[in-house]
Amino acid sequence: MIGFIGVGNMAGAIASGILKNNICTARELGLYDPVAEKAARFAGARVYTSEAELVKGESIIFLAVKPNCFPDVLSSLEKNIGRDNFEGKTFVTIAAGISTEYIKRSLGKSARVVRVMPNTPMLMGKGICAISRADDVDKEVYEKIKKIFSCLGAVREYDERQMNAIISLTSSSPAYAFLLAKAMAEGAAEQGFDADDSFLLAADVLEGAAAMIRGTGMQPQALIDMVTSKGGTTRAALDVFEARDFAQTVKDAMKACTKRADELAQ
Repeated sequence: MIGFIGVGNMAGAIASGILKNNICTARELGLYDPVAEKAARFAGARVYTSEAELVKGESIIFLAVKPNCFPDVLSSLEKNIGRDNFEGKTFVTIAAGISTEYIKRSLGKSARVVRVMPNTPMLMGKGICAISRADDVDKEVYEKIKKIFSCLGAVREYDERQMNAIISLTSSSPAYAFLLAKAMAEGAAEQGFDADDSFLLAADVLEGAAAMIRGTGMQPQALIDMVTSKGGTTRAALDVFEARDFAQTVKDAMKACTKRADELAQ
């Protein structure tokens, strides 16, 4: 029924969500990973010995490997199953830059492809997954794939032409928040506070700020103005950010992220 080629952290989170939400049973879950121990952690699941064996046995196949592994995986499938022998198979790619067209070019037009860009908060059930459906994907299958990701957080649909750029906003961006929290903790430590405790306090602040964004319906500048008094402490901090063009730095980082996704694109 549902299979995973690659059982790393992301695949493990998706598989756990599938089982927890009774989308299928462990016996209906197929797994293949070159490191056998990764697949073995899901008791009762069917563990395959090759990519081709898994594809033959499952109908929805998650390609959960790194972008640089795709040529070998797709080549193996083409060699051992054959081009255009993938009728009834829907592949879900969760890797940066791996396009529907690339998979079809490798496997043939009979392969159906759904492209998804998840992010790491999915591990906590707080993910945001961008998803794109090709026209030839069966609607019922597509809705099932959406349901799987809905168990792990929010799901937003995009045109595939936007899937490289969305990485900079949703998939890579948790690292931006982690970097901010790390810097805040280090700044607090320099002022005599415990670094570990400060890191958790920074996380609380980010969580609270997110709640205000969602709960107030206010625009970003209005939220900034709410906490900023003329000549006050927040204004002093923002003056430093603005002098060093914090906003443009973030925008430049996002552009660099998208540029790299385009370079990885297949």
